[in-house]
Amino acid sequence: MSRAREIQEKLSLQASLQAAFNDNKVKALDWLGDRASRDCSEDLTSSKTAFYQLPVISMGAGLSFNDSEIADNSHGNKDDISTIGEFINSDKKISSLAKKKKQKATAGSSLPREARISNGIHKTRSDDTRAMVALKRKIRNTNRTELRTSLETSKTRSPLPAPTNNQDGSSEDSDDDNGPRVEKTVKKTFGLLFQGKKKNKR
Repeated sequence: MSRAREIQEKLSLQASLQAAFNDNKVKALDWLGDRASRDCSEDLTSSKTAFYQLPVISMGAGLSFNDSEIADNSHGNKDDISTIGEFINSDKKISSLAKKKKQKATAGSSLPREARISNGIHKTRSDDTRAMVALKRKIRNTNRTELRTSLETSKTRSPLPAPTNNQDGSSEDSDDDNGPRVEKTVKKTFGLLFQGKKKNKR
């Protein structure tokens, strides 16, 4: 037998064995296929539903695993995302929701309306560009200088309150008038010793 013919027989035997093994594997998968696929699909659906029910913790929020609080949050506000399933199924972004919550928190504060608006508009955020940060800083500085100048002009325009003399003879005023008066003392200054005339020693 030649060497080439021997190699060819070995390759054909190997191919026939591999085909037989594949046929046996296909038969076994046909017998067990329905049950295995059902078990796999049940496992996948149960794990997927468990994952979708995990709570989403927003930035700055604490850990709370009470189901009642999650349900209250989901029913209370449509913008809030309480579970991962709601986040995946909706087109909302968590970062935008965090911004909305911050704006609502500042809107509900006890600051006057103008201060709240100025704080909300000119407050720098993490997603602002350098140019936007510089612009907001410049606007804040101009607002501060305008406020400072308006306060200074209002102080100069308002006259000083005139001192009132009470002649009612109240006991408090009479006690203050009879008390010892504090007088300012002027510090005496002496010239330096070496500035004077030098004495001639003989």
